[in-house]
Amino acid sequence: MTKKIIAGGIFIMLIMGLMLMGGYRMETDKEVLNKTTRELITDDPGTSGNPYVIYDVNDLQNMSLDLSGYYTLANDIDASETEYWNEGAGFVPIGDSSNRFTGSLNGGNYSIEFLHINRLDTSNIGFFGSSGDGVEVSNLYMNNTNISGRFYVGGLVGHNIFVDSAVERSYATGGVVASNGYGGGLVGWNDTRSICIG
Repeated sequence: MTKKIIAGGIFIMLIMGLMLMGGYRMETDKEVLNKTTRELITDDPGTSGNPYVIYDVNDLQNMSLDLSGYYTLANDIDASETEYWNEGAGFVPIGDSSNRFTGSLNGGNYSIEFLHINRLDTSNIGFFGSSGDGVEVSNLYMNNTNISGRFYVGGLVGHNIFVDSAVERSYATGGVVASNGYGGGLVGWNDTRSICIG
């Protein structure tokens, strides 16, 4: 019995030694559970070479945490639950007139479906409320949106502002209401030197 225990211990030590030599590190269940889609293994998450990966509608809303980050969609996203968020006001637009989104989102030819925003007393309303200098949004499809705001209201961007901002190879379908004007299916208002190519 003692010999078996000693042999088993030696075997375990050999395996652990091989793992360490190979640079392998075992993760505990707690470490795995604490990981989110925004915590990537490599350094400098949210950069052009290592964008945040978006998997669901909660990840979309969390884009507000880094308005200058780089993002990419991993799959189609059903945002229908946003109809019931915030007592019916729905999704909170990413960026506003004070803190504009200045990062990048590559939709990867995936779609965001049934996004709901109902904020008739608020301006700069869309998936992106207000996008700033140098923003890039591409290959993104907004399907069956239901978006309402005061003015500068769009299915994808409410107000695309400043220079060298681009919305490319993207479209939006559904309903857009701008109670005081400046509404558009894709972009509510697109400033000079901002590029919008559907």
